[in-house]
Amino acid sequence: MLSFPRHGLFMLALLLVSMVSAQETCNNALDDDGDGLIDLNDTTDCACNGLSAGTVPSLIPNPSFEAYDCVPDSVSELACAEAWEQATDATTDYLLNVPGALWDVDIPQPLPDGIGIAGGVINPAYREYLGACLTAPMEAGVEYTLRIRVAAGSAQGDTIDGWDYVDIPPVGAVDITLFGSASCPGWPVIPVSNGDCVVGVGDWAELGAMTYVADGTWLTVTITFVPATDIQAVMIGAPCGTAVPGSFSLTPDNPYYAYFLYDDLTLNETALFDPLIGQSGRLCTNDLVLHVEADSTVTGFQWYLNGVALPGQTDSTLQVSANGLPAGTYQFLASVNDTACTVSELTLFAPQPPTIGAQAAPLSGCAPLAVQFAEAAADSVVSCTWAFGDGDSANVFEPLHVYEDPGTYDVTLAVTLADGCRYDTTYQDLVVVSETPVAAFTANPQPATPDDTEISFTDQSSGGVTAWIWDFDSIPPFTSTDSDPTVTFPAVPGEYPVVLVVTNAAGCTDTLRSSIRVESNGDITLPNVFTPNGDGVNDRFLPLEQYPGNWRLTMLNRWGQQVFATNRVTEGWNGADAPDGIYFWTLEALEGQVNPLRSGYVALLRGR
Repeated sequence: MLSFPRHGLFMLALLLVSMVSAQETCNNALDDDGDGLIDLNDTTDCACNGLSAGTVPSLIPNPSFEAYDCVPDSVSELACAEAWEQATDATTDYLLNVPGALWDVDIPQPLPDGIGIAGGVINPAYREYLGACLTAPMEAGVEYTLRIRVAAGSAQGDTIDGWDYVDIPPVGAVDITLFGSASCPGWPVIPVSNGDCVVGVGDWAELGAMTYVADGTWLTVTITFVPATDIQAVMIGAPCGTAVPGSFSLTPDNPYYAYFLYDDLTLNETALFDPLIGQSGRLCTNDLVLHVEADSTVTGFQWYLNGVALPGQTDSTLQVSANGLPAGTYQFLASVNDTACTVSELTLFAPQPPTIGAQAAPLSGCAPLAVQFAEAAADSVVSCTWAFGDGDSANVFEPLHVYEDPGTYDVTLAVTLADGCRYDTTYQDLVVVSETPVAAFTANPQPATPDDTEISFTDQSSGGVTAWIWDFDSIPPFTSTDSDPTVTFPAVPGEYPVVLVVTNAAGCTDTLRSSIRVESNGDITLPNVFTPNGDGVNDRFLPLEQYPGNWRLTMLNRWGQQVFATNRVTEGWNGADAPDGIYFWTLEALEGQVNPLRSGYVALLRGR
């Protein structure tokens, strides 16, 4: 609920409309007095003297880790930050973005404040804490608020620099916990590296906690509590007991620690804080809503963006995404009877998209072209979608896609990060697929006869053919690069192989294997008698000349019964166990031959 400072420590005086020397209206997004300053940016005419959340002094010294007396060049050097100590034997780190200091490019940017932050592991069996003595003790019975900016990713030891931060947030919720002690202890090392708890060591006690779910960006964690005793020292880190998710554990598949980053720790009486602006959703997921809890004593609200009023936004809730509002600094001004005010402020940073990298090979070739894609974006990518430009898509990290048709294709890679943010990049003209030619030709005459074996070839290929290679095997001229060669084949019946390879301007090829047929001119003579008596002379009924065509020879006896048939006419008939006598034969052309059906008689005589 919205409240104002007690005991008159801070009078909240608002001059919403200054009428002394100018006519600046402070909630209409106009420069009414022409001084170039609009609304809250006109601090002369639109001053609100309330103490905003961003200016509350912190009882924690060096709350943003900006002051340091040494440069940390390795892990476990939190003591380099002034006023901070290694509170436990599980040691926290001091990360400083200066040359030579412990740092990593994957730490989420921009930092909430300055160049220094602290970092520590939260693991069920290993928990790191940071500790400091307060500049003044917290009083028992008074409500206090600790506001921390927290981000989380993963970290592991690295053989190069000893430490490596990866922007993959841990999976699961954890209670960021505040512990307190009634004395500034001189920081004896508290043993917690085996998963032990700080509670029960000396007078350390838990003061409060707030549930936090990491998404890879900086979020605000607020802990409100009332200490039972005066507190002079605090520790911040993991909760005790089994409250640390098991998903934070190291496993063979996940060799990374759940690693938490801390910055901008403001600790003071709750009464000094203006009502904090809360948020749900995100800019990148287009569902961001800002909200402030307010009590019934407040009579007016107004939202501002970068100091300029958002007309009509006078409710305790601001629909940022629904109104198409951008990143920036949002202020919430609350007034009481137009005489007092308080201003809360929250800066929303524009989402920082990862460097999306699509790898593909090959990038050009002939259809059909198989291209292997791979996603090479940030480590925090949890899923990706490919649009290949030909109407097909895939939802895997390394798809293999086949482009069937020639063309130039744009490829889009969309990635979703662990925080739900989705980004995409389109690669114009990434894949070029060239047309593959189709080899074809005609040959004339076909079939040829021994009397006419000069064959004229005519190319019928398609697909922009620019080069031809003919292969005639053993037939001169053996090869040719003409588009329409003429070749003389032997005057011998048979099948002669021909191969045509065609190439287009893109270098794409196609191969056609065919053959040239030379057939007999149709003259064939079969004997009218054969003597299958085993003397090696005239033992088979055969054509009197070789005939390479496809024929079916059928033998019938005098009663018209089939006694033999074969498609291998050149092997003929050996008579088998047929008796002597007269047999009727037919010779039938097969497979498209134009030769007529032939028939006749033959005498089988074994005794001669």
